[in-house]
Amino acid sequence: MKLSLLPPGDAFFGLFEQAGETLLQEARLFRDFVEHYENPEEKARRIMETRRQGNLLTRELVNRSKRFFYTPLAREDIQGLARTLEGVSNFIVAAADAMHVLKVSS
Repeated sequence: MKLSLLPPGDAFFGLFEQAGETLLQEARLFRDFVEHYENPEEKARRIMETRRQGNLLTRELVNRSKRFFYTPLAREDIQGLARTLEGVSNFIVAAADAMHVLKVSS
């Protein structure tokens, strides 16, 4: 793994912004899933696809934090924030799965 001293431009903040937007989209999809419980399989599939996109972004954040010697935040903080984003996503998916399995409709 190549180690560089400085990351390019917004190597971290841009990814955090994208990851946050993806998580927000996932939360909006879940809200729609809860408020309008029609076609739950399709809605659950869309939530999972958005989750996969978010996981790719958070993995890239962690990978970038390992590649650069100097980072805009402490390496542990970058990795902790990335894990927190994934954790919120995991809760959304778990709630959607439970609603679907238990056939909760209202």
